[in-house]
Amino acid sequence: MEIKLHDQSHHHSESSKNIGIALFLNLGFAIAEIFIGIWTNSLAVLSNSLHDFGDSFSLSLSWYFDKVSKKERSDSFTYGYKRFSIVPVVINSLILLFGSLYILYEAVIRIMNPQTIKADGMILFALAGMTINLIAFLRLRRGETLNERSASLHLLDDVLGLFSILVVSIVMKFYNVPILDPILSMLITLFVLSKIFQNLKSANSIFLQAIPKEIDIKGLEEKLTRIEGVISIHDFHAWSLDGINHILTVHLLTKKDLDFKQATAIKCEARTLIEEFGINHPTIEVENQSESCELKAC
Repeated sequence: MEIKLHDQSHHHSESSKNIGIALFLNLGFAIAEIFIGIWTNSLAVLSNSLHDFGDSFSLSLSWYFDKVSKKERSDSFTYGYKRFSIVPVVINSLILLFGSLYILYEAVIRIMNPQTIKADGMILFALAGMTINLIAFLRLRRGETLNERSASLHLLDDVLGLFSILVVSIVMKFYNVPILDPILSMLITLFVLSKIFQNLKSANSIFLQAIPKEIDIKGLEEKLTRIEGVISIHDFHAWSLDGINHILTVHLLTKKDLDFKQATAIKCEARTLIEEFGINHPTIEVENQSESCELKAC
């Protein structure tokens, strides 16, 4: 048991260290991007810095709220603090949303009035940025936690965005097509906006207690009704605390002549089925035909 606790502490410490290193690299490069973007007069670089600041902010909030979400349940939060991990998703998405709209506004102005940029500076920037983000990406990719894997995808997106900047800047080194820069900035920003809306949609579903989309509810209902002794099910509700930890409550209506041992066996079989569907906090009530489920009668 002591070894297991030690391993868990080690993995938690290692994941925090990996996220911290990725945060430091990402934030440092995002700050450098502002100066590089002004120096090269590139809106694409500035728009990418917005993306990187968003990732840095998201990493820092995720790091903080991840610690909060691991707190034990309290009298005020009987399910624990897991839903606090969704808070940075909403905050970060809203900040990025307004920032992205501003970048789109500036891009439209530059499309109408193209400005010359320093292609050599953009090439050096893209190469440096890809190197830094690849180091952070590989560091997190080796991690075992969901936070690390999720953060690594953000960094991979950054690498792809910087690769597109590299290609355009090489083209502009040989051909004077300044309109490519604001067009690229619009494409990067639109990509960021698509991610923002996806995140907000997911967070909204969790806050509104929608059924988790990865759970086959119809399939689960069908399997529960096939349990021997179960006539039907009702008061079936499923939702998610944080997109990972899912909760379900259900009433199983059984035959009148079932004894306590049989009812317990049905409940155990139902719990096993429910957990196979990725739900880790089921609440099951077994009632026979002679009982009334009406709340008024309980």
